[in-house]
Amino acid sequence: MSGAFDGEARLGLLGPAHDDDASVHAAIRTLIARAAHVVYLGDDEAARRAARRWAEELAPGLATEDRWVDEAARLAATGSAAQLEALLERRRALAPLYRVRELPPGRGRAIEIIAGRIVTLVHDKAWLDEDDVANSTLLVYGRSDEPVLRRFGPRWFFTPGPLRLGRIGLVEADASGQLGLELLEVGGQTLWREQCATGPQARMSVQP
Repeated sequence: MSGAFDGEARLGLLGPAHDDDASVHAAIRTLIARAAHVVYLGDDEAARRAARRWAEELAPGLATEDRWVDEAARLAATGSAAQLEALLERRRALAPLYRVRELPPGRGRAIEIIAGRIVTLVHDKAWLDEDDVANSTLLVYGRSDEPVLRRFGPRWFFTPGPLRLGRIGLVEADASGQLGLELLEVGGQTLWREQCATGPQARMSVQP
């Protein structure tokens, strides 16, 4: 998983859900309205199940690629132009769900390039190696008991914490190319914002 964002594009962050599919569904709906992409930081399939559930709501019967291809082939052979157009409309309704991503399996990490800055994402920060730390401006991880933002020299470490605490995160770049972080409630209320500047460390607090 990789991407390049410019300007004020955002990356949504969703912490481990521990099979709380209902909370994952709610968090994805909030983040997808604000972010270019959403990354699930857990090591299970909760985000995949939530996306599949939402897909069934948006386009019943077309939740998987195989179903879509089968239906498109059937209508191409026997359907009308209106039926094909209706199928495409249902397909377009699923577009937001293609912006939901998972981390690579095992101890894999994902890399995003935001305004020329490297953001490395991993489930467990213990899996990060020296190259990850040396090359990244921001290191995002999932496994944690609470939301955390820490700065070590020019690098920042961030996690929105487990989803059971009702917190989700956003990463964005401002017009000057500086990365910014935002912690929100699952419902969308902003709890704090922090700029990942390279100057003196700014103070921040996390509301309970």
